[in-house]
Amino acid sequence: MNRFYDCSNNSMISFAQVQKKDLPIIAKIYAKAYNKEWESRKPKKSQEIVEYRYKKNIKIKVIYDKKIVWVFFSDIKPLFFWNVMNDGDVVVDPAYQKLWIGAQLFAYGIEYAIKKFHIVGWDFYTFKDSYQFEWYKRIGFYPSDKRIMMSGKTDEVLKKLKINKK
Repeated sequence: MNRFYDCSNNSMISFAQVQKKDLPIIAKIYAKAYNKEWESRKPKKSQEIVEYRYKKNIKIKVIYDKKIVWVFFSDIKPLFFWNVMNDGDVVVDPAYQKLWIGAQLFAYGIEYAIKKFHIVGWDFYTFKDSYQFEWYKRIGFYPSDKRIMMSGKTDEVLKKLKINKK
């Protein structure tokens, strides 16, 4: 994979495929990142999530200062005549957030998917009231007017389905 230098401190940045042996380290990054933002994530739950994500088509890690600092997982979904990335997850170690490298790493993940899977778009979920939502809009993502995510509590849906069956 590609390598480049951070000229500000002469550190090597390298991209590589996530390996199974990386999962415990990545689980700690997930826990730190999500706990910083909005939820309390236990290490065991983070490990389960990372093991699930490891099965995705795209699994890229970034090594910086000799540590994994950024991880990108995504599925590829065929839609009619094109492919899109779907169910993507980008996680940055909080100690390395808001540095100059973030946008370049994000772009690398997209370019990798274009070359390897011929994607033409990326569908994902985010929260409307998050700083990420505003950032995604600034870089060219927008809420779709053709598709919408819908959520439902399964116990409520089942209850209504049973009522409607009468």
